[in-house]
Amino acid sequence: MADEADNQITDAIMGTDSGGDKAKSGSLVWFILLGVVALAGVGGGLAAGMILSPRPAAAEGAEEAEPEPVPTASGSEDDYSYYEFESVTVNLNDPRLARYVRASVMLKMKTQDEKATSELIAKKLPELKNWFHVYLAGCTLDEVRGPKNLNRIRREIQDSFNEQLWPGGRPLIEEVLFKEFMVQ
Repeated sequence: MADEADNQITDAIMGTDSGGDKAKSGSLVWFILLGVVALAGVGGGLAAGMILSPRPAAAEGAEEAEPEPVPTASGSEDDYSYYEFESVTVNLNDPRLARYVRASVMLKMKTQDEKATSELIAKKLPELKNWFHVYLAGCTLDEVRGPKNLNRIRREIQDSFNEQLWPGGRPLIEEVLFKEFMVQ
């Protein structure tokens, strides 16, 4: 009988019971405790993120800080037209000539300069196309990979076309945009 009393005291202290009912309730307590700790951790992480994240400078007067849209009239300096340049396909500067690039660009110009620019481009189209072919054929695979290289290529095309069309004059091609640029 003394052994049975000792077992009951030990079970009460340890939270176990050979009967099984207290064992089930003990595991349920641990499960609930684990859930509470997990929720506290998630909540603490979210709170720390909100406290440490930068806040907008004008959160209270947001309606005052928003810039008003500026209406643009038709024919203003912000209107642009595009000249679609023919697609060009050339082999890259590769020892095996196994790689090629197909590129198609659009030339962005102000609408007010569209007529004069388009006429001059059409007049010098064979020269511009030839330069574009030779330029791309001189590029290696590494020189046509990645956004930095593509932006460099766009700037070089723009600079060369402006120089060929208006040597020493005001450049009228605002930007060169890729319509297609595919490397195989």
